[in-house]
Amino acid sequence: MKKILKYHLCLFLLITATLTSCERDLVADIVNATPPALQITVINATAQPVNNASVQLYNDEAAWNTETGAVATKQTAADGKVVFEKQELQEPGFFYLIATDGAGKAKLKTKYLLLTDGKTFVEMILP
Repeated sequence: MKKILKYHLCLFLLITATLTSCERDLVADIVNATPPALQITVINATAQPVNNASVQLYNDEAAWNTETGAVATKQTAADGKVVFEKQELQEPGFFYLIATDGAGKAKLKTKYLLLTDGKTFVEMILP
């Protein structure tokens, strides 16, 4: 019985030493198959795309509230879409948007974007 107990104890110590002595430096090579981007679709109250609407991107809530210091501004195409790429988004975080078409204005705060991979889709409705 004592032999079996010693054998199990030695085996346990050997396994513990082996597992705890492993080097655990992990470097993840993340390759973005789809570059991060924010795609905004501007529609009207009848769900039709709004052509030539101005979409302003802010990365600061105070600037968004005062409508000064937009990071980027783009015009929608005929399909009502505009895309802000990673270089315009710069850092992960919340983004603030204002869409206008001369007659109406919509404001929106996005969810937190990590900007790791893929497009985030947002829809804005102009009154």
